[in-house]
Amino acid sequence: TGVTGTTGNTGATGTTGATGPAGTNDVTSIIAGSGITISPAGGTGAVTVTAIAHGKKLFNTIGTATFTVPAGVTQVWISGTGGGGGGGRTTNASGAGGGGGAAACIANSVSGLTPGAAITVTVGGGGAGANTVSAGATGGTSSFGSYISLTGGSGLPNTGAQTLGGAPGTATATSGGGVTVAALPAGGGGAYGSAPISSGTPSGGTGGGTMFGSGGGGGFSASNAATAGFNGGLYGGGGGGGSEDGNGGSGAQGFILVEW
Repeated sequence: TGVTGTTGNTGATGTTGATGPAGTNDVTSIIAGSGITISPAGGTGAVTVTAIAHGKKLFNTIGTATFTVPAGVTQVWISGTGGGGGGGRTTNASGAGGGGGAAACIANSVSGLTPGAAITVTVGGGGAGANTVSAGATGGTSSFGSYISLTGGSGLPNTGAQTLGGAPGTATATSGGGVTVAALPAGGGGAYGSAPISSGTPSGGTGGGTMFGSGGGGGFSASNAATAGFNGGLYGGGGGGGSEDGNGGSGAQGFILVEW
């Protein structure tokens, strides 16, 4: 075999081939409600992933305040109660006052909000316990804008003998203006206050309770002495009724918790 010859000159570069199809984004789906968005929405080209910070704000000062919807947020979850009703009082040594009703309570979602919108939040106070022969005072209403209203529990009807417990508050959800409030769950309100025990050793009725606070216990006396009812617990609980001319306990205040 003969000797191999030298390598010839390199040939000219060929023409560029056709451009291939555009690649797709690595991120193809997100969890609904996670606050993450993908841009562009078409799923081609460069990807920008934006995450919305989650947070919460507690309103537990009686009166009104403002919640500003955070940037990128359109849905929030609301928990809260109105104020509990005050416990009642009687004047005789063989009777007792009924417990105050619990406030309405709720855990619910509100969607379709506009980022940056200012929403008025109201926190209701607890109803005062009776310090004269009367029903305890009705608790105040808590609310989140015009979308959710949680009325306070009532003192028992002033029947003189004070033989009834107070009624619970009422929760109302109102959608409108592009904002949707989820339907209220059944049984979301507080409980009735209990009637007093007026035979034997009188005992004031127990205040109604909510999922966020228990009702106050009724006053109890075995020595014919005036005994006050206890105040409602934490948020929305009704005050206990007084025993044998004892004052009624006061209802607990309400609150609003916003989470996103």
